[in-house]
Amino acid sequence: MKNRFMPGLATLTLLLAGSLTISPAHAAADDAHSAAEEAEAIAMDVDALAQDLGISEDLAETWMDGQQEFADAIDYAIDYAGDQYFSSAWTPDEQETTGFKGWVSFKGQPPADVIGEFSSLPFPVEVRTDAEHSESELEEIRQQVMSDLYEAADLEGLTGDFTDDGGLEIEHEIADSESAAESEEFEAQLQEILDAAPIEATAEEATDIEPIEEVVRGGTTINGCTLGFTATRGRMRGAITAGHCPNWAGKPTGSNANLGFVRQHIGRYGDIQLHSTTDSTRNEVRITRNGAVRKITGTGQALKGMVVCNYGRTRAFSSCARVRNANHAFYNSNGVYVGQMVQTSGAFTNPGDSGGPWYIGTSALGIHFGKSGGYSTYTKIHSAEIALNAKVKTR
Repeated sequence: MKNRFMPGLATLTLLLAGSLTISPAHAAADDAHSAAEEAEAIAMDVDALAQDLGISEDLAETWMDGQQEFADAIDYAIDYAGDQYFSSAWTPDEQETTGFKGWVSFKGQPPADVIGEFSSLPFPVEVRTDAEHSESELEEIRQQVMSDLYEAADLEGLTGDFTDDGGLEIEHEIADSESAAESEEFEAQLQEILDAAPIEATAEEATDIEPIEEVVRGGTTINGCTLGFTATRGRMRGAITAGHCPNWAGKPTGSNANLGFVRQHIGRYGDIQLHSTTDSTRNEVRITRNGAVRKITGTGQALKGMVVCNYGRTRAFSSCARVRNANHAFYNSNGVYVGQMVQTSGAFTNPGDSGGPWYIGTSALGIHFGKSGGYSTYTKIHSAEIALNAKVKTR
């Protein structure tokens, strides 16, 4: 999760007015402290996952084992073969039947060093090279198909997810305002749009799939929502929350200064906004109502099947779930296409939790949106950083 150390830098010398040297002993102590904090954070996440899913801690630990290494290997693959990368999944609970703890899929054969990255992992990973499209190519197709469908009828809800073999699964809910004749006309248009898609696309009518923004008017953490992660934009200090939260965020709990609205994005890169602050900031997130905090020392991405955790102000403690869809999209209640979302298997979030942090260990993963298809959903943190031209504070 892009939280790597560079071996061999035992001593760091800063040549300013004089030389400041950090001794090897101090560097080793700092590394040991960081490792202890990471281990403690992971142990808390394992415990939360076991409680939330009603499984043993041993099984929860099995699911978590290797997750970081697999995610790092995926980061490497995207860095060096991003134009070929399609998808991946972490599947430790399926190893007895498949023989693999995870899989990764590419459009064609990736470079040898990328293959070697997965071969060097201490567990088996299936490397697939038969994808017909890359993730970015499929995103273009999905957005066009969903746009055509959204224009074809009055829909209460419309979501789209990639299948493991590179297809597209659509769920739609026709509004009650549509007459029987209009519904029949839409069904005919729907089939035409699916048949014209350059990939295998299927659609299913569903109920209660309208995206729900978990925001209330008035609150304690910030106005109506939960703050996500502290961030920087150049020399500006700030913080990230959900895009649909009020632009006037007020004073975060524990702060004496009002946040200042900077910019907002609701669209292809998710649902996020950035605020500035004149207060000092720390690379920490609150994870319990009684004020327990966790350091954030890196950012990362969550893959299908991985464990992710969230805290929102309506709950006493953080909760964890597994990723259901790692690249989810929907049309929101204002008719805007929202992409770069992660849909989890959890449904524990509530109104007021919007904007809150999703994380694992000490890595920031995303900014909470609300529910899509009835499942707790968030914006990918790397997409949020791109859209807001900001960086999560990690030290």
